[in-house]
Amino acid sequence: MSRHTGPRAGSAACKVICRLVDLGGTAKISVLMEVVGAEYSRVITFKEKIANVLDGFSFAELHGDSLTATLKGKEYAADIDGTYLPLPQKYVGQIAPPRLPSPQKPLDLARLFTPTLVRDGAFDHQQIPSLMGGTRKLPSGKVVS
Repeated sequence: MSRHTGPRAGSAACKVICRLVDLGGTAKISVLMEVVGAEYSRVITFKEKIANVLDGFSFAELHGDSLTATLKGKEYAADIDGTYLPLPQKYVGQIAPPRLPSPQKPLDLARLFTPTLVRDGAFDHQQIPSLMGGTRKLPSGKVVS
């Protein structure tokens, strides 16, 4: 079996001890809960799963609703690479570039009016007189009642 000297790199406890040292060694639990995900969003869960782990390695001490890093915890955080710690960044908005219309292309009339093959008798249905309101209109335009 291997001997553990601290929390696994990249774990929630590792992120918390690194943030705790970055904040000067003492911070409230509500501030440290922002580092970890929604899984540890409750104070009781945070104390059970993270604060107890750090206390077990004697990296931090729990005092009410605040956590204080010990000298051993500060040395551990100094050895850990800072890439595991999410850095808060302020969003800086940018103005959207102007929308430019697409370039004009000449109209392709050959593509729009392609000749279609029509078989004989395809338009014979147009010669059938229509009946509208009791009056019959012939294709010639003559109205028969």
